[in-house]
Amino acid sequence: MYEQSDDFFSVVSEECLCSFQKYESIDPVDLSTKIMNIEEFPMHAPVHHFLVPAVLLTAARKAQGHSIEVLERDLNEALERAKQVQGGSCGFLGACGASVGCGIFFSLITDSSPYSTKTWSLVNKATSKALGAISDTVGPRCCKRCTWLSLLSIKEDIDKLAIDISLKAKEKVICEFHERNEECITHLCPFYPIEEL
Repeated sequence: MYEQSDDFFSVVSEECLCSFQKYESIDPVDLSTKIMNIEEFPMHAPVHHFLVPAVLLTAARKAQGHSIEVLERDLNEALERAKQVQGGSCGFLGACGASVGCGIFFSLITDSSPYSTKTWSLVNKATSKALGAISDTVGPRCCKRCTWLSLLSIKEDIDKLAIDISLKAKEKVICEFHERNEECITHLCPFYPIEEL
């Protein structure tokens, strides 16, 4: 269906914009899973670095009552920033792109820059929290696991911004992708289906 991996960046944007128009409220975890279930969506790829801020921005802008034009503008900027995060940065740089995606989201939602004061800290804290959650598991890589861990790790910070976003904090996320992942850590992953043990 989508031959080039770059095509999936467009797919993420399209799905986010469609969900924004279709639903009254958006759960970023649900939306990320829906997108990852699209046929031929890669198991591991830098598109996940964009997926995290994209679904968070979609949920936040919907909750804030913004127009689809605002979301489209934000998605375009998030894409430009996310594309700067190299594939394999988790193992090569010590900073998983999914966690950086949380920082991208907070930077855009708070209109932060390198010159910001209070929000500068929040942006870095979001990335740090997501990276901390990721580092509490073992390797090797799993873009699905890191996406969910990043999304779930920043609930408190989103609450502080008074954005009404559901992050499935009380429900357990169950991985549907483990059979496709040759490096799956099975029962060591918090999202691995228990019944398969």
